[in-house]
Amino acid sequence: MEVDAWGKSDHKGEGEGEASKRRNIDSDAEVAVWDRELMWLQMDLEELCTETKAVRKKVLVGEEVGKSVNSDAELTKRTEPEIMMKREAAREIHFEVEGTGKSVKIEADAEWNSGKGEVMRKREGARKRGSKGKGKGKAVNMYYAEKLQRELEKYEEYKKRMEEEFDPNSEEVTDPYAFEARSFEKWWNDVYARTGYGRFEDNTSIPCKRFTFDPAPCGAIKCETLQVFSVKVAELTGGLQWPLDVFGMVALRDTMDFNRNIIFECGRDNCQTLTDENPYLVLTGPVRGVLLCDYVVFEVSLYVRGTSKSDDKELNLLAIKVRSDSCPSASLLIMQSYTSRLSTLGFKLGHIISSVEATISVKVISGPPDGFHGKFFASTDSIEHEILLHNSGDEELHQTGDEISLSRSVVSVESHRKLTVSVRASDGYVTSTGTKDFEPQEKGTSSKEIDIAGLCLLEVTVAWSLIYHS
Repeated sequence: MEVDAWGKSDHKGEGEGEASKRRNIDSDAEVAVWDRELMWLQMDLEELCTETKAVRKKVLVGEEVGKSVNSDAELTKRTEPEIMMKREAAREIHFEVEGTGKSVKIEADAEWNSGKGEVMRKREGARKRGSKGKGKGKAVNMYYAEKLQRELEKYEEYKKRMEEEFDPNSEEVTDPYAFEARSFEKWWNDVYARTGYGRFEDNTSIPCKRFTFDPAPCGAIKCETLQVFSVKVAELTGGLQWPLDVFGMVALRDTMDFNRNIIFECGRDNCQTLTDENPYLVLTGPVRGVLLCDYVVFEVSLYVRGTSKSDDKELNLLAIKVRSDSCPSASLLIMQSYTSRLSTLGFKLGHIISSVEATISVKVISGPPDGFHGKFFASTDSIEHEILLHNSGDEELHQTGDEISLSRSVVSVESHRKLTVSVRASDGYVTSTGTKDFEPQEKGTSSKEIDIAGLCLLEVTVAWSLIYHS
């Protein structure tokens, strides 16, 4: 579970440096290509040198032929004209072969010099392009370095100004939750009032039992919901002492309509007295299931009544986003607390998966003539914590035929688990307990009787509904 307060990343400037790197890589690759071309030309030159050696060998053979002719002339004592003719022929062969060898070498040298020159020119061009790309990369890096330096200078100026303006006694420091809560109304009006969600102070217009009898539209589902088990003033600070006469409001805003779903509300003339032994607020809601999609806003404005209005104190101001863990495999119990200048407010919550809305009502079938008192609870086997639906106290009596007006009647139930309704009843002499289990449904109602032996017979009805988020 994550908690947000009220409140952009700059990705500009990436890409030009990367492009510079790619230009450098391309240039180096091109140089490598021309190095390979140079290697092939060297191999060609070696082949031509081999051919040249072969030609020179032929020259030597020609010279040997000339020598042999001279020997034969001496041995056979041929005539001088014949000898001269053969010697001349040998010389011509020698000069022809030698000339051929020189020609081959000259051609090879010319081809080598031409190829080498082209390769060297292209290598040099590639190096220049690489150097140019690296230069651009350096320019890009310098640009962003200068930009970062300017941003740092601005931050230092801002930090210095904040230090000069810092007030250790300001509400932003002493009670940041209250400081944020005061800006919540402006934020809500800027975001939602202009888009057709009504006024900031509007309560939700979506009722419970929405699809108990009417067909659910496409999109109505068993969804994740937020269960509120209890809200209490866990700790006092700032000189406050028990008991406290508390008034004000606690409301939830979900993404179904972003309006208030009130779970506690008392006027100044109708305060609830909290003590150290019983610091729990008497919850009267929610009036419908609370959708836990993305987040739920807890809006709290609680005050302590003084001897006059001018003596009233802010007990706790809060406007906080409570986010869910994404897609848990099982329902979760969640404990959250928020400390203000004068108190710590504690919430016991449940993240209920694959849930349906259950609206509970109780009717007295029979009971003692003078009536009875009772405490009514609901619980689920997915999270074993009871939800107090109603406490009649010592002054409220329930008699035969009464429809008991429960303080809160809507709970969320995991669809593949069970709902348990229990009653602890007393007539002042006898105290007994009775329970009934209900299997969750997607629509319709379930009714069962709870027979509290020797005291009363109650009929408990549960109206089931899916939750629709358009």
